[in-house]
Amino acid sequence: MIALLILFAVLAAGAGISGYFFQQNYLELPEEEVREENETQEYAFDRFDILLLGLDGREGLNDRTDTIMLLSIDNREKKARLLSIPRDTRVELKPGSYDRINAAYVYGGVDLARQAVEELLNTRIDRYAAISFEGVVELIDMVGGVDMDVPVRMYVPLEGIDLQKGPQTLNGRNALAYMRYRGTVGGDMDRMARQQEVLVTLAKNMLRLGQLPNLTRYFEAALRIMDTDLTLNEMTAVAGVSVQLMEQGIDTYVLPGENKIIDSLWYFIPDMEQFRKDLAAQPSPVAQADEQQTP
Repeated sequence: MIALLILFAVLAAGAGISGYFFQQNYLELPEEEVREENETQEYAFDRFDILLLGLDGREGLNDRTDTIMLLSIDNREKKARLLSIPRDTRVELKPGSYDRINAAYVYGGVDLARQAVEELLNTRIDRYAAISFEGVVELIDMVGGVDMDVPVRMYVPLEGIDLQKGPQTLNGRNALAYMRYRGTVGGDMDRMARQQEVLVTLAKNMLRLGQLPNLTRYFEAALRIMDTDLTLNEMTAVAGVSVQLMEQGIDTYVLPGENKIIDSLWYFIPDMEQFRKDLAAQPSPVAQADEQQTP
């Protein structure tokens, strides 16, 4: 399920150990590639995009992407955006054939999952990172859990979910349950918001001064349990700006839309026009800084 909360948390943690790998500060995020004239950039997620995939690899289940996020890093403004894409989003996986976006990984692995998200958002994805249920549990336990205020009693015994309402420190298993629960009023939208909440909290925990002696261990563990095409140089470059990204605050989004029944199946139909408005309504940090300096 939510797996990838780990990637940004670990890269953020890597800020404390980037010097462990490199003694020089010349590393930069990859330059944006030159696009063909007929390629368009409709959305703002184009500086350095990392597709985050959380794999539902429980016994007896295919590896569907239970969690799909797009982490976009603007190196110039030192700003990050995190977009959650509902797993039931209806997409065209091949000409004339529609399915839920979480099925793309089953049919074509990372390549098809990447293609589906790129076509949905009309953007280009630079890298990906994927992690399974067990990877999430291990990394959260390594940082001593995450503090969450559970909004309701969460109890789904068949899925291993049994959480009391109220503030508490969740270990890996319980944090996973918290992120998987869909029984609140907002359903899957609430679930995705909780995933983002845990991701950001975990990143902050890893950046705490008291965690610095363990950062190398976290980083190495993440590399072991995470499947990614990010190079070590790129990871270190992201780590180098992660503290500033956290200070600026991470803009979080859930792709807007509505559920519909099509051909007797439930799908999530995205509202791309509203998505454009959501992005446009978020002022850039540069504009905010200019406003603050204006007498």
